[in-house]
Amino acid sequence: MWGAKARANYTINDKQTWMMGAEYNYVKSESRTDYTPADKGTSTHSITKENHAAFFAEYSLDFKPFSLRVGLRYEHVDSRLDYLKDETTSTEPLHRKYDNLYPSLLLSHQSGRFSQSLSYRSSEIRPSFQELNTGTVYANRYMWQIGNSQLEPSQRHEFKYQASYGDLFVQASYTYVKDYITSIIEPDSDDPQTGYITWTNIDHCWNWGSFLGYRHRWGFYEPQLQAGIQQGFIKAVSMGKEKSFHDPYYIFSLYNGFHLPKGWYMNLSFSYRSSGTYDFLTLCSVHNFDFQLYKSFLKDRLSLSLNVNDIFNTKRQKTDGTYGNVRFQQQKWVDTRSVQLRLTYRFNQAKKQYRGENSAQEAVGRMGGK
Repeated sequence: MWGAKARANYTINDKQTWMMGAEYNYVKSESRTDYTPADKGTSTHSITKENHAAFFAEYSLDFKPFSLRVGLRYEHVDSRLDYLKDETTSTEPLHRKYDNLYPSLLLSHQSGRFSQSLSYRSSEIRPSFQELNTGTVYANRYMWQIGNSQLEPSQRHEFKYQASYGDLFVQASYTYVKDYITSIIEPDSDDPQTGYITWTNIDHCWNWGSFLGYRHRWGFYEPQLQAGIQQGFIKAVSMGKEKSFHDPYYIFSLYNGFHLPKGWYMNLSFSYRSSGTYDFLTLCSVHNFDFQLYKSFLKDRLSLSLNVNDIFNTKRQKTDGTYGNVRFQQQKWVDTRSVQLRLTYRFNQAKKQYRGENSAQEAVGRMGGK
């Protein structure tokens, strides 16, 4: 993978600015699956090449106490998938082109200690290379995993409102996704006792969420409290009938921050999420305690952090769902405790001004799957 980006800013006057830019990146992903013995699956070899070009512009207007940012992004994607079977036989390549426009808007208001903003952003969510991989992955005697090379990108539209007054803040959002990519479970036509997990596009889904928080500092102690609700709406076929999955889940977090001498910072946190549905699956409730110790050096260019996650090993994973005529239940008994020591040095402290301009970062994420 490699890419390039150029951007230019022009100040019209003390209240108006104009920004334009262009970006290009090239991505090549190669996937290969070999099975020994051969009866465990079919060996596959596929190569995906993508050329991604984008042009974007943004206009900013400052008219106190309001400010306005309006952006428009054009994207052209040329994607080619070559599927090789048994290293020698290849099918016809899958060649697709996409051209789309993505507008964005941000309206902000500031008056004393009260601030608020209303934003809209449209974007594209491309399938990860794991989801496109047509190779068969053997999980166990009852379950396989296979990608779907016919997946189409999703179109995402997000509306968000944020407000804060002093130490209080609130956020509400609504998101609509066209051609949403979701995982499904299908029975094996040759063996009803086994099934496989794959991905597909559904017509649409949408979700909303709302969060309320409070943060204040008393001397060296700085607590932060957050509570919210998240609810998605998605339809799927369950036992021969179309069913809507929309059970909400509730979120609660408490962060206890301690500002220690010589710039050290310590945080003890507790997080809880109730049971609810994600796509067509019901997730059980989870809670965990975490610890962090942090210190920055050289004007925040160098940082050292120690993170201890899920101290009491309470983050249990349990899911239950029905898709088609397949009932899926999973419970993992895994030790989720971990300790991380991280040393970070930032060579470039430049801030990202336009939220929609970096498609290279999105491409890196696609390589790791979702």
